[in-house]
Amino acid sequence: MSDFDLAAVVSKLLGYAIISASFALKVPQILKIIKNKSVVGLSFPMFALELCGFVFQGSYAFRNGFPLDSYMEVFVLLAQNFIIVALMFRYTTGINAKATVFLGAVAAVFAWEMTSAPMDIVVWLQGTTLLIFSVAKVPQIVQAFQAKSTGQLDLFMVALQTLGSAVRVFTTLQSVSDPLYLLGYVIGTALNAIMALQIVIYGGGDAAAASNKRGKATKSKKAD
Repeated sequence: MSDFDLAAVVSKLLGYAIISASFALKVPQILKIIKNKSVVGLSFPMFALELCGFVFQGSYAFRNGFPLDSYMEVFVLLAQNFIIVALMFRYTTGINAKATVFLGAVAAVFAWEMTSAPMDIVVWLQGTTLLIFSVAKVPQIVQAFQAKSTGQLDLFMVALQTLGSAVRVFTTLQSVSDPLYLLGYVIGTALNAIMALQIVIYGGGDAAAASNKRGKATKSKKAD
């Protein structure tokens, strides 16, 4: 009993809980895009940069032999982000040559990093994720602030991301001795929290905009 480590057990359980939850994390966002056939309010740079960040982060954890429960959700989110980016191409420019090249390049880099990329490059790319995840969220935050609306951005997805990042700070401290990896989750928690707050504050932005347009149209008709 003296060897029992409650914090380690809790960390493991939370890790597996995050992995389980990740399978549903961005599904509502994907379904929302498909249902509305729209990506209004979504920042392409955010999802594209996140996709690259997940490639680097997941490969780094895998190649370093980190415990599976400390990073498995990264691969799940990578797949979901890949789908979202593909949908963003689909409902804007269409799946053209640019989209094919971008998505193909992401898949190729992922396969290379997971198998034969030199470790010094894998480590360097992981170092860039701190900047990538920070820069990725900023355009979405600025866009929402300027428009006073978060458009198709899904509250469930962002709230769960915020909670997951916060929990990952704890599990990383318990299972992985890597300050670089930890800092990524700390920054992610803060930025996700800002985005969640924006959805709560600006959530009715689209409805308000539509109402204003209807009001103006009504006044215009009366004037005529």
